[in-house]
Amino acid sequence: MLKDDAADRYSDTETEDATASDDSDAEPTPVPRRRTTRKAGPIQRARKTVAFVRKSGQRRDELLDIVERGNETHTWWEIEAGSGVRVTILLKKVVLLPSVKTRWDSDFYMLRRLRYLRQPLQHFFLTNRDARDFKHKLTDEHWDRLELMELILEQPHVVQSVMAAENTPMLAAAIPAFELFVNSWEAMKADNELELQNVTQFIEPGLAIAEKYYNKFEDTDAYLISMCMLFIHQH
Repeated sequence: MLKDDAADRYSDTETEDATASDDSDAEPTPVPRRRTTRKAGPIQRARKTVAFVRKSGQRRDELLDIVERGNETHTWWEIEAGSGVRVTILLKKVVLLPSVKTRWDSDFYMLRRLRYLRQPLQHFFLTNRDARDFKHKLTDEHWDRLELMELILEQPHVVQSVMAAENTPMLAAAIPAFELFVNSWEAMKADNELELQNVTQFIEPGLAIAEKYYNKFEDTDAYLISMCMLFIHQH
C-alpha cells in the first residue's frame, strides 16, 4: 500500500543508434535496445541493507559486536525529547528483521528495527570489508525518509494490534478499526509539518486502495449480520 520514493529513470548505456546502410539490399542493422534502470528508493535500500547484513552469520555477529562495544564505550546517543539534550544510551543486542511479503506488518517491524540500529549500522558499513562494494548505502536523506515511512506504517499497525489483542476478534469491529487508521492517515495529510515532507505522495496510493475495500463492506451480508448480532449482544 505504501509507495516507495524511487528516483527518476536514467539510461545505463551509451550505445548510439545504428546508421542507415547505403546498400538497399542489405539486412538492416539492428538497433541495440536501450535499457533503463530505476535507482533504489529508501524502502528498497532498507530491504537490501537488511538482506546484506543477514546474508551471513559472520556479518550478523559483527553487527552485534559493534553494538556491544558501543555500549561499553558509551558511543550511542539520542536527543532527549523535550529538553533537546544529547544523552548516551545503551542499545539492546538485537538482529535486523527482514521484510516478508506474506507476513503482515513485516515492513513496519523491519523499519523500526533498522532505525533502532542506525548508529551501529553506520559503523558496520564503515568498517566491514565486504560493505565497500555495497551499492545501496543509506544516506541521511534516506534515513529521514524512512522515519516518515515508519510513522505512516505505524497507523495501520496500531489498529491491527488492537484487533489482534481481542480474544475473539469480531467482524463488526472491522469497519470502526478500518476507519480509525484511514482517519489517522487523513490527519497526517493535514499536518503542515508532515506535508513539507511530501507525506501525501506516500499516503494517497494506500488511501485509494483502502477506499476501494471500504466500499465493499456495505455489500457484505456477513458484516450486516454481525452488526445486528453485536447490537443484540450489547443490549
